Amino acid sequence: MRKNIRQIFEKCKEEYDKINVELIESNEFGSNFKIYYPPKLVECTNCLPTQYGVVHRSGGPMPFTLGDCPWCGSDSGKKEHEHTETVRAKIYPSTGGFARNFYSKIHQSLEVVDGEFLGIFLLSDIEKIRSANYAVVYDKTSTTTGEIKVTLASEPIPHGIGRDKFFFCFWKRT
Repeated sequence: MRKNIRQIFEKCKEEYDKINVELIESNEFGSNFKIYYPPKLVECTNCLPTQYGVVHRSGGPMPFTLGDCPWCGSDSGKKEHEHTETVRAKIYPSTGGFARNFYSKIHQSLEVVDGEFLGIFLLSDIEKIRSANYAVVYDKTSTTTGEIKVTLASEPIPHGIGRDKFFFCFWKRT
């Protein structure tokens, strides 16, 4: 039975997607990528703001009488809360700059900065990455790499066959 080119292409895409998802999720090729979102002010459960400072909230966990709240450490009744989330990615560190010519052929408006990481992520994580304040790349199984703090250095670019399953973007150390 002869297959037409569309069937062959679909099978190739299916296998490519399957392999890359497995690589991202594996401990051998994938890395944990902890995203830190911009902090949000949340109301303290221990104090209430007044025009003269803060007072202990009835039923709050740490009673106090004067000064800043011992629970949130502020005199406003609000505390910064930094939300995090961990996603998986394939991370490629630059050991002397990425090949600018290669990446400019992939996407004409892409500007590659030296000393970065290239990350390949699942397309379902694109809004998480766009919203990130910064991220920490780490590998739970490795004791040599430790944690590396990075910030987004390029817009996410769709990647892969069909450009509907993955995206890549560049990160720089902070």
